[in-house]
Formats: sequence, C-alpha cells, structure tokens
Amino acid sequence: MFKIHCPIIEKNNTPELYTQILQYQKIKPCCLNMPNCSHPALQTGEGLHKTFTFFEESLKSIFNKDVLILKTWAFITMPNNTVKSSWHNHAMSESNFSALCYLTQDGVGTQFEGNLTLKSSKNYWNIFDSKLMHSPLNKKIDTLRITIASDLKI
Repeated sequence: MFKIHCPIIEKNNTPELYTQILQYQKIKPCCLNMPNCSHPALQTGEGLHKTFTFFEESLKSIFNKDVLILKTWAFITMPNNTVKSSWHNHAMSESNFSALCYLTQDGVGTQFEGNLTLKSSKNYWNIFDSKLMHSPLNKKIDTLRITIASDLKI
C-alpha cells in the first residue's frame, strides 16, 4: 500500500465540487435498487472519472499514461449520519489495484485486514492491492464525507 499527494485533486477540491458530485449521484446512482442497495447506499455510478476528468488525469500522473482506469465512483455520507460500513474487496473485477482519495477530511478512515487502519488525508491517493479486504470505519460524522474510489489495471 502506498499514499501519494495529488496536486491535481487539491487544485480541484472545492465546495462546488462537492455540490457537483452530490448532483451527479442523483442523476447517476450506484445501482437500480438505490436506496435499497445490498451495498452501502449513497454512491455514484462507476463512470465518475469520465465526467470529472481530473480524477483520471490525477491517477495517470501518478503511474503513467498506460494505467487502465476501470471505474471510479464516490462514496458519500451526509452530515450527522453514520458511515455505512461493509467489509469487501475489489477482486471481482479485472483490477489489480484500487485507489481511495478522501475529498473531505473528517477523521474517518478505512480499516484493512491485518488490523491496519488508514487515516483519512485530504487530496491523497491511497493505492492498495484490490484483493485486500477493507471497510470504512463505522463512525458517526458531523460533516459531509466524500471518498473517491477507483479500480485500476496496471
């Protein structure tokens, strides 16, 4: 697992972006069952990097132009709610790496198998093996939480 700061995201990370992602989620929800999903609800569809192209640009700047971005989505928790927690991995897709970027810094990170906890750091991509089981920390938050996730083939 590694963590890298991304100036491209930092430059674009504004309250207006949060509003745009919330609007995008209403137009392109995670699935047809929304809000009665089998996974934690309030996620966007998987093509976020095609609408907000700087996410794709930022990932390609970290690796190289040959990285294949399979899907990118946002996981949203509204203020005064508990972050929905569910253990999972991304091994079901053809990805071999996954990436998380916290747009908002709320102190709620992600826990990984092996008792490893990733603290949320705004504007950083956290890259890890797609097979690793992980889950957002189950915690009540006071402010908006938006995490960007992506599955990659490198």
